[in-house]
Amino acid sequence: MSEEVKEKILEFLRGVGGKGVATQAEIIKGTKLDRESVKKAIREMTLEEKIVEAGVAAGVIGFKIKT
Repeated sequence: MSEEVKEKILEFLRGVGGKGVATQAEIIKGTKLDRESVKKAIREMTLEEKIVEAGVAAGVIGFKIKT
């Protein structure tokens, strides 16, 4: 996956208020990237431990930067 795509997602997550958690849909909307690219990048960044799953509400998983 493109490092540019990953960086856009990380930038978006850095700007998320509150607990810094965003769903995949929010990331897609906020970055204007296509769904498939975001899905692949999230999967890779989770494996690389750059981001983590954070909370599940109504079956929707949120993601945040690993601290």
